[in-house]
Amino acid sequence: MESQIQAFLDRITTEKGMQILLAVESGSRAWGFPSPDSDYDIRFIYRHPLDWYLTILNRKDTIERMTDDRLLDGMGWDLRKVLSLAFASNVSPFEWLQSPTVYREEPGFRDGLWETILPYFSPRAAVHHYLGIAEGISRREWKGEEVKIKRYFYVLRPVLSARWVWIHKSPPPTVFAELLPLLEEHAPHLRRTVAELLEQKAAAPEDATVDRLPELETYLLTQLDEGRLRASGLPVGHRDEGALDAFYRKVVKG
Repeated sequence: MESQIQAFLDRITTEKGMQILLAVESGSRAWGFPSPDSDYDIRFIYRHPLDWYLTILNRKDTIERMTDDRLLDGMGWDLRKVLSLAFASNVSPFEWLQSPTVYREEPGFRDGLWETILPYFSPRAAVHHYLGIAEGISRREWKGEEVKIKRYFYVLRPVLSARWVWIHKSPPPTVFAELLPLLEEHAPHLRRTVAELLEQKAAAPEDATVDRLPELETYLLTQLDEGRLRASGLPVGHRDEGALDAFYRKVVKG
């Protein structure tokens, strides 16, 4: 699969005439709970040659590509967009930079970008973001007598991410296993339930379901309530864009 992914990225760079600075895995494979038939969510950060930026026109700053078999799902952002999103307290750049699977990287780029954007991480905005994801999925998907296994994880991961943020006031780890100690410390009675769900998801297709788990649902909904109370007291990120501009100029000028 590695060779297919590299060829996929090569085709994009040739077509668009840009350079990939970092390409990583996102989604369930990066989180650590893929199903056997999970696709590959490839996310990348890129730059164009300097002249591409020297125009009065707004240019598209996103690239999206998917293979015909839908196995490789690629999306990339121009460096300027990544920095703008970090300034606006978007959590995606922080998640991408912590991916355990790196497909391509310009030497030193990931560490440099991380050091640059970390002061702009907003614990308050991040908690609201993660709680919003969890609340939306739980409302839409927790219906009937059965629930898709992945929908439990799509609520559990952001809930634990939010809890990490309000405790540590730092970006949560991308790898789900690194969040599990929070569950074991706060709700050890759910350890076996989650472990069994992980085993089932690893062996089952994406649309596999399980009977509703009221105890797990109650815990997660309680965490949503606690998170809302805690969010307002959390700090916001650095608001001076100077460091972001300096990093942007340095990378784009080469």
